[in-house]
Amino acid sequence: MKDTEHKLVEYLDGPSFLQRVIVRKSHLKEVLESICALKHQLAEVQCHLDKTQNALLQTEGLCKVAEERSADLAKKLSAAELRFSDAKADLECLVKKAKLLNPFSREILPLGRQIAKLKDETRGKQILLVGWYGAQNFGDELMLRCMLKRFASNPDNNAEISVLVEQNDRYRFANIPETVSCFYPPETEEDLLSACEWFDEIVLGGGAHIDDASIKNLDFIPYLMVRLSQEALIRGKTVRWISVSSNRSLEDPVYLDSLRKIAAGAATFSVRDDFSLNVLQEAGVPNVTLDRDIAFDVEPFAGFQSKIALVTLVDFEDADLLEKVVDDLFGFFTDHMSNTDETWQLCFLPFYLENSNDRSLYERLLKKANTRGVPYFIAEEIESVETMLMLFRAANLAVSMRYHAALLADVFNVPNLVLCPDSHRHYFNKMHALSNAYPEVSRLIDISAYTTEALFEHLGRLSTIRTEIPQFLSH
Repeated sequence: MKDTEHKLVEYLDGPSFLQRVIVRKSHLKEVLESICALKHQLAEVQCHLDKTQNALLQTEGLCKVAEERSADLAKKLSAAELRFSDAKADLECLVKKAKLLNPFSREILPLGRQIAKLKDETRGKQILLVGWYGAQNFGDELMLRCMLKRFASNPDNNAEISVLVEQNDRYRFANIPETVSCFYPPETEEDLLSACEWFDEIVLGGGAHIDDASIKNLDFIPYLMVRLSQEALIRGKTVRWISVSSNRSLEDPVYLDSLRKIAAGAATFSVRDDFSLNVLQEAGVPNVTLDRDIAFDVEPFAGFQSKIALVTLVDFEDADLLEKVVDDLFGFFTDHMSNTDETWQLCFLPFYLENSNDRSLYERLLKKANTRGVPYFIAEEIESVETMLMLFRAANLAVSMRYHAALLADVFNVPNLVLCPDSHRHYFNKMHALSNAYPEVSRLIDISAYTTEALFEHLGRLSTIRTEIPQFLSH
């Protein structure tokens, strides 16, 4: 035990111990300095961590706001898509209703586009009528009407007529029956070739279409007709140019060469004036004949002593009764014309024009009517007062369910049968008073008491009245 104590004293009192303490102290100081440095770094890291946590909290807040905004925008987008879908459906519905309300609307495709789907071995002869139709130029519309009448009187009843019309949204198709198909000009050469395969005969019906202007568009009739004629002749189809006219001079050699070949192969190639004939003859175009303008077909009507009976009806009366009235009218005029040397036409005159109300009514009634061959037509919807007055001035008889139509007939001294729609609270007083004021030319039947015999009796008397326009209206 004493030895151990002695060794310990020596160790503590010896120089080596002191050295070791100094060394250990130095190491300890370094360790302390390292610890301080680490504490400083730890403080910096903690500060950075705090900032990062704060930033993360802010980011989480922003993300939450963004998520809320995103959800809100998604709801708004969904609502907008729903409104758009509803609006689209409403628009489609309105378009359909507009087409139903507009008796002139037709779905028309470019010529040749649909023909590939129409191949039918049992089809009749297909004739395409080409001109500057649909441009709302009265002269061209008159020629179109005359051409359609020519085909209607053709004994070849198996022929189906189609008409090329200009792409014009304002065109009303007033001169083209619904049974006649209409097409816009072809848009591509493929359409044109398809059309030439389908149609058996292509007819240019009047107009100044011999024109060598350097316009190579398929909607330019002079160019289109050359291309249609060329391709139709290659396929052995019939081509006719009827009563057309040319420029004062023709200069383009390529155009003239094409024209010569077309004229040589055409079944008909006629012009409507001597000047055009001379131009073509000087250019060496063969097979050209002279024919008068197509519109001269109206000449027989100029001296035609047909009388006009104006008819106005209302749509709020019973449909069956209206059908009976229309059938009775055709029955009366059938008998009247067979017993006299008079010829009559019935003019169904639209008076209420909104949504083509009266025209639609007349079309529905006339589709069901037995017309017995009596000529009739539905007049255009007239907005001009002067034009309407002129029409009444020219009439020979009136059948009036419209109050102001009856008034005009009476004022213009036109024999007038008033069919009073007395079931309507507004009509009895005014129509009875009006008829009583013009006893010389006016007769009245209340619709509630309507009979065929009464209509025949009154029209029989009225149709024999010879009247003159009142002197105050003749100036």
